[in-house]
Amino acid sequence: GKIRLAGTLEEPLLFGSVKIAGGSVKAKYINTVFDDINLDVVFNGNTVQLKNLSTKLGKGTLSAEGSYALHTDADTAYSLHIKADKVQLASKIFTGTITSDVTLQPEQYPDMKNRKGNAAPPMAFRPRISGSLRLDDVLINMPTVPELGEGDSNIGLDMKLVLGPKVHLYNSYLYDIWLKGGIDIKGSTRFPMIDGTIKADKGTVKYLRTDFKLNQAGLVWVDPGSFLPNVNLDSTARFSRYNIFMKINGPVSEMDLQLTSDPPLTQNTIVRMLTLQRESAGSNEVTGDDMANLMTVGLQMTVLGDVEMFVKQTLGLDQFRIYTGKTRSGIGFESAYDRNKELTADDKNQYNVLVSKYLNNNFMIGYTTSFDAVDRSIFGQYDISKHMNITYSRSYDMSKYPKDWYGLEYKISF
Repeated sequence: GKIRLAGTLEEPLLFGSVKIAGGSVKAKYINTVFDDINLDVVFNGNTVQLKNLSTKLGKGTLSAEGSYALHTDADTAYSLHIKADKVQLASKIFTGTITSDVTLQPEQYPDMKNRKGNAAPPMAFRPRISGSLRLDDVLINMPTVPELGEGDSNIGLDMKLVLGPKVHLYNSYLYDIWLKGGIDIKGSTRFPMIDGTIKADKGTVKYLRTDFKLNQAGLVWVDPGSFLPNVNLDSTARFSRYNIFMKINGPVSEMDLQLTSDPPLTQNTIVRMLTLQRESAGSNEVTGDDMANLMTVGLQMTVLGDVEMFVKQTLGLDQFRIYTGKTRSGIGFESAYDRNKELTADDKNQYNVLVSKYLNNNFMIGYTTSFDAVDRSIFGQYDISKHMNITYSRSYDMSKYPKDWYGLEYKISF
């Protein structure tokens, strides 16, 4: 292209045009290539006109058109229209399809910041973003909650966000959630007003290395002037003979997390039990076995954490953990004799692996083995009701014959 500069230093004028045909760009943090880029910009003295900017992203297209005036009133200074037609983006954090129709134009608003006394606020101009945005077939892997602080920008907002099918939040260490819903965002970046709800269709959240199945979860914006939503989450996990219930309520910045169980335990005991991945008898005392198990937890999280996640996801397991002691000591429904028997020095130095899976809501099977494969055990549990279950295990060691153990457990809450 060619551009001719005219006018004066105070009021320059531009004439000419610039074009790009069939270009491509690879952005650093986006895996999708911006392909078949076409650009057509015309300079008509005081006005820069974007006649066309288009590119292919996957199977979709992104296009834009608009204008910008070098010297004019604020209400006609610029206009930009951006349209995304099933644009496909792939990156480390976000992968999915975007369909949108967005316009950027000046907006007149009452400037309360420069208001004097009780006088009417002066009118001023700010950019305004309006339109719609739809997400389909999305996978988001956000390792942490981003910090959303107050900024100095003042941009008017009138946007509609719609979550289409298959919007999936997934992080192997934190969550596996499917979302639906939508929100309307009005106001401005200084004082947003958000209406709508985003709900979790299904999924799990991970807390203290334990998967909690979502019963219901949602985000709702109840405080005008804030982008941060209120969280309402109700979930359940099963750990040995216990049903663990986790509820989270409140704004994202100050969430209140509560843990309860059936049979009932205190929240500190539940946290201790899940942290050590060991069934608690209800005591808050930390024993020598707990300290040994805490060392095991550190080994599992730092060295074997990725292996644990890979095995659980590949085999669809409910539990995969490492613990010390006898193989039966990790099962959770051993007899009182087993539970109270002192471990020998060899037992304390023995590392074992446990895997288990619920075949349905009531029937669980599992397998334990020592690292040297000398001691091993198969076990199962069937919940007849919420108060009664039957258990069975068969253990093998160096002896000639296996050891069978049968149990009937009845829970009473009082």
